[in-house]
Amino acid sequence: MQVATEGGDTLVFKYARMIHVVQHEGYTEVDIDNPWKEGKTLHRYWLVSRDAEPPSTVQGVTIVRVPLQRSVIFTSVHAALVGQLGAADGVAGVADL
Repeated sequence: MQVATEGGDTLVFKYARMIHVVQHEGYTEVDIDNPWKEGKTLHRYWLVSRDAEPPSTVQGVTIVRVPLQRSVIFTSVHAALVGQLGAADGVAGVADL
């Protein structure tokens, strides 16, 4: 479900409460709330297509080129889930085997 907001379309999640996703023209903004400091943002990501120029960068924003080609995952349990999605070739590393 999408709800139109000023500056973009906000994606509304049924269960997730600490992630906020707003689609803008040319990129998607993803904010992760800080679970230890209520009302504060832990980190902000901008998802930008591989073939597009990102909007002017803002300090504290991490640009992520999508679709992802490779990733490092946290545990081997996550590796199994990624394998079920048929994306095991994209795993570049596992933090905790």
